Amino acid sequence: VARIASMYRDVHFHSLEHAYHVTISANQLINMILTADVGNRENAGWHPSPNSNMTRKKLKAIKHFSSYGISSDPISHFTVVFAALVHDVDHRGITNHQLVKEGHPLAIRFNDQSVAEQNSVAEAYEILTEPEFFDLKCAICETPEESKYFRKLLISLIMATDIASPDRVQLGKSKWKEAFSNAKVVGDAIDMRVEQMTRNDTENNKVVGEVLGGTTTVEGGRVTKQERRWSNCSTSTTTSAVTGRRDSLSSAVSGRRGSLSSITGRRDSLCSTTSEMPLRSFEDHDNSSSSDQLSQENHNKENDQQERRHSACSSSRQELRLGIKQTLTLHGSTIEFYPHDEHDKLKASAVLDQIIQAADVAHTMQSFEVFKKWNERLYRELFVAFQLGRGQNASPNWFAGQISFFDGYIIPLATRLKQCCVFGDLGETFLNCAMENKRRWLLEGKDFSEMIKRIVLEDWKKNYQQEEGKMIDVEFVVRRSMKEEASAT
Repeated sequence: VARIASMYRDVHFHSLEHAYHVTISANQLINMILTADVGNRENAGWHPSPNSNMTRKKLKAIKHFSSYGISSDPISHFTVVFAALVHDVDHRGITNHQLVKEGHPLAIRFNDQSVAEQNSVAEAYEILTEPEFFDLKCAICETPEESKYFRKLLISLIMATDIASPDRVQLGKSKWKEAFSNAKVVGDAIDMRVEQMTRNDTENNKVVGEVLGGTTTVEGGRVTKQERRWSNCSTSTTTSAVTGRRDSLSSAVSGRRGSLSSITGRRDSLCSTTSEMPLRSFEDHDNSSSSDQLSQENHNKENDQQERRHSACSSSRQELRLGIKQTLTLHGSTIEFYPHDEHDKLKASAVLDQIIQAADVAHTMQSFEVFKKWNERLYRELFVAFQLGRGQNASPNWFAGQISFFDGYIIPLATRLKQCCVFGDLGETFLNCAMENKRRWLLEGKDFSEMIKRIVLEDWKKNYQQEEGKMIDVEFVVRRSMKEEASAT
């Protein structure tokens, strides 16, 4: 933790304190998933006997399937927390778009794609592979398969935080649509396999039915301890908590190790229907002599054959749809990354993406005071970049831009956190907080925006203005900054 902390730069938003905030938020989200599992069972009126073998089996099954396997996957718990800690390592306070525009060495190294995120992954994983951290890496991953899974998930999670990339955003939308397009609003989280496992036990079947079909509410409209803890999550007390207890980051893994099944591709032969589809010929209506010779019976038979061929072709095309779940090899066979019987892995991957994204912008779904704090810091970072000639001017559209950000990203994200059902009743907390912050911003945001613009401008003049009353040579600052970064790289 100390080594990672030393690699964060002294910028206003993407700083070490931001990493602390995201890390604590991510860990809290994981704990909410584990708590939601227990809460759903207790609220359903099920008080199992600890000595019952069937009860333990059913308990494990419900806990596993209600979170698509996340609750019983300790490596994913640690990876989410670790990704949150390192996701902005070595961030320059400059957007990816600007780094690409400048032809920055990092942009060249990472081919203009998610530059800051790829740099953070590379820096963090390189540190983890150093000899002094060998024991830590072995504690995280006991087998080569677990190591491969950890690295793959770490890359996927940090790449998901690049919400400014249209390609990344579209990939996330496609993954979510593929995973949850057929999901039910309530009860989809608990798979029917749980009921199948206990179908011979009448009493247990009754309990499963209650869990599958029932919903729970917060009694009397009171805010639960988990909701209060999430809403008030701030880094004012986070710094001391993290630096004083560095081993707390492993709490998501400690005592919860489990076996990990690796994702393997299944190759299926490619079904070709092209040869089975003859091209339809459209004869000129003027030459009707040949068509008149066909009987009505033969004409109908030919139409039926064409319809069957068209139907078979459509079915095959749908089965061979390429994208998130399967792709083609060079010799024409398919590789399935998420076979039908492993669809929960795709759902788990989509949910974990939502978790890291929510943690990264957790301030928008917490208390309004927390939101204002980080809103000002983000504005300061963008303002400094603009003054140095390394970014666009965010000042004119700051108030309206936050409303668009709530409508276009935050509220849909909070809605997905609710729809995936892994948080139980706590899933509504995120959406309620996001809607409340948007409401408060509509009322107070314009005055707050004008205030921070004035304060930031005064601070800039006081800290960066020369005695002659002229601003620092912007071109010199940019040249010097890029030279230093190139040398460090």
